[in-house]
Amino acid sequence: NRYSTDELDEALAAYRQATDATAEEASRQLRALCRRLKDNLSLLVSGAQLSIVAKALMEHVAESRLRGWTLPRLLRMPTSTATTFQEQQGQQGLEPGSTPAACLDVVGMWPYWTSVDDPATVTNDLRLQGIVLLTGANMAGKSTVLRATAAVSLLGCCGLMVPARSATVPLYDAFMLRNFSGDSPLEGKSAFALEMVEMRAVLADASSRSLILLDELGKGTEVAIATALAAAMLETLCAVGCSGIFATHLHDLVELTEH
Repeated sequence: NRYSTDELDEALAAYRQATDATAEEASRQLRALCRRLKDNLSLLVSGAQLSIVAKALMEHVAESRLRGWTLPRLLRMPTSTATTFQEQQGQQGLEPGSTPAACLDVVGMWPYWTSVDDPATVTNDLRLQGIVLLTGANMAGKSTVLRATAAVSLLGCCGLMVPARSATVPLYDAFMLRNFSGDSPLEGKSAFALEMVEMRAVLADASSRSLILLDELGKGTEVAIATALAAAMLETLCAVGCSGIFATHLHDLVELTEH
């Protein structure tokens, strides 16, 4: 073979033998290590998980301090004998919304994806107890407020720092943020059909300890039907006793506040 020599062939054979022996020895050592650690495997896994969580928390706190975030005060939710709307309807003598929702109180809240030092960033104060209506011009920031509220509430309930100057966050049992969606040809559903599916899920799961954030319900149909559906949704959520924000352009819903 003009491309090789006896010395090269011998060297390659020795190299292959050495690599095979190394791999076999490494496997033997690993099997021996596994046998020694077998009795403490659960402790090792727990330690590894704890170290990952601790590292994530350290990075979260370090980044949050740079961004000016703060640690919120957690508020225990009031107890109730009935939590969901179905349970309330099934109990005799229980007035809808009889258990007051705990108050979400946030000062100087800003969107988590922006910097508070940016002159273009607008901060908001929010005091939320029960369901409120939010309206305004297009591109005025209604959806931004909903997303920022969801972020502060979720992060706070997880014991993490939040993008706000100060915050008191109730311990919610669920967070439901519903933004406007378009058609879904793959599912064979129009925008209106998706709205109804999503709102059915909200009604099924919402309780007096839930935070419900709804954005532009009724865009998939005409104004009269949208107003009727939105009004029914609001009345049901108020009966449940949950907290939330309902962002809308359906100004006829304001009449509900007079009753």
